[in-house]
Amino acid sequence: MTCPSLGVRARLAALLLVLALPSVLSAQQVLRPIASIDGRALFTAYCVQCHGTDAKGNGPRAASLKHQPPDLTQIAKRNGGTFNREAVAEYIMGTREGGRSMIDRSTGKVVFMTPEGPAEMPAWGNLFRKFWPDEPKRLRFDNLAKYLEKLQEK
Repeated sequence: MTCPSLGVRARLAALLLVLALPSVLSAQQVLRPIASIDGRALFTAYCVQCHGTDAKGNGPRAASLKHQPPDLTQIAKRNGGTFNREAVAEYIMGTREGGRSMIDRSTGKVVFMTPEGPAEMPAWGNLFRKFWPDEPKRLRFDNLAKYLEKLQEK
């Protein structure tokens, strides 16, 4: 004996799986190691989903985040015209003193997220060390910071 509602449940489950699949796949794509150590390639692989191809914080996943990702072309402007490559690399790694900052969508104000807080940006240092355990730990972060330095608007 079969239950008539089982077919409906199975179809509903299949529909939900199909709808969820794109977000699962995009998350997997973001978290795969890439062979390149080039800053632009790293940005494309790990940052574009949230920060966008233009680095202005408008990537395809940005709208789903609690805090809007910051405009990475304005780092130097927000720091009095100075781009501190060392600090930016540490920030990306998740080791920068003071945590991270994001823009609160409801108030438009910058919110500082401490390592204990609910930061939406991964601490890439942990992930990169797992991907490339034998590589000098700063290589990719330094290259990514150099790339971001080139994107700074005057």
